[in-house]
Amino acid sequence: MSSINGLTDEKIQKLLEFYEQCQGNTNEDFDRSQLCSLPAEILSELEETAPSELKKKLKQFNRDTLKYEVGK
Repeated sequence: MSSINGLTDEKIQKLLEFYEQCQGNTNEDFDRSQLCSLPAEILSELEETAPSELKKKLKQFNRDTLKYEVGK
């Protein structure tokens, strides 16, 4: 059986298990590399860049993406 969002019961169960595992982790225990494997250059930029600068870059990326999508 699948839910309205297309997830099977098995996938929902895996997501719930992952969620429960994450609930026990504190920030000190959290290892971002477990979630995904980003290139080292991207990870270092995310860790070294100030949050305000990241926010500014993401807003600019969003604007550029919208311009690209409109121009298709």
